[in-house]
Amino acid sequence: MGPCPHDAPRSKITPRNPAGTDDFGVVEFTDKNPDRLRESFSCMGFAMTARHRSKAIDLWQQDDITRGLNAEPEGSVARFGAQHGPCAPAMGWPGGLCAKKHLITRCHGVPSPIWKPIAV
Repeated sequence: MGPCPHDAPRSKITPRNPAGTDDFGVVEFTDKNPDRLRESFSCMGFAMTARHRSKAIDLWQQDDITRGLNAEPEGSVARFGAQHGPCAPAMGWPGGLCAKKHLITRCHGVPSPIWKPIAV
């Protein structure tokens, strides 16, 4: 891959890359002290762009890079974080039918049932 990842050839399904993964759509982070991650994300140039409507989860973005900060006190992410410390317990890959449907509805002005935008 060269200096511009968007110019790189598409990944292929191979024995070393069985899913043909090019990149990540989102990486989710957790820490028992979420302010530490908020400060780190901000120092790296990320801006908080959305907050989950009913959970302690924020989206942070910088250009086409998206990070989720899950500060939920209970659930599988909280349990994983308690066991492993500050970590990235989940990640998602771009594309697929769900992502396409979400993008199409958002482009037509349908409000997201999950995310509320944050003024940047």
